Formats: sequence, structure tokens, C-alpha cells
Amino acid sequence: MTTIRTKRINETNAATVTHEWGAVDAKGRQIGLFISTRECDFVEATNLAFTSYRVPVGHAFAAKMQMTKDGKAWGSTQQEQYFSTDEERTAAIVKRLHAAMKKTGTL
Repeated sequence: MTTIRTKRINETNAATVTHEWGAVDAKGRQIGLFISTRECDFVEATNLAFTSYRVPVGHAFAAKMQMTKDGKAWGSTQQEQYFSTDEERTAAIVKRLHAAMKKTGTL
């Protein structure tokens, strides 16, 4: 399958939430997961002078998930991910949240 370059348009405002589950690190900082979600559309990019994406043309459900300590971003920066359906996005968020909780020994 050939992937064409696309550009993002018609973005909704991001909804954000930080999940914390009672885990703390050795310094007593609260560990959590910041999640930002929104919807957007992708169209074929005709001018590659701006940032383009390798995401299929059409409507997408976006999620960005970043670990936090005391509510501040921590660890490597995570890229926004794009999904075809809201259900796929929700499943990815649940999977990431469970993995973070398991890693901190609280699941």
C-alpha cells in the first residue's frame, strides 16, 4: 500500500485529563499519565513546504499520552497517535494506562 503525504485540517479543541493512581516514586512524586484527545481531518498535501503526515486521508481520532510526575511531563516526549475509530483510540488509551499502572506495581 502506498502512503501519501497528508495535512491535518479541521481540528477540534483538545480535551485533556491527567490520571493518577496513587503511585509515587522514590522522591515522593505522584506518578500519572496525561492524555489529550481530539478529532481532525486529513487531506492530501499538495504543498510539502509545511509539516505533512503519513496518515490516511479522512477523519481521525487523535490521542497523545505522556507520563507525568507531580502533574508535569516526565520521560521521553510522545508523539500524537491517530486512529480510524473512537473505539480504537479508547482501546489504545486503556492499554497504555494499564501498562503504566502495571509498571508502577499498582495493577
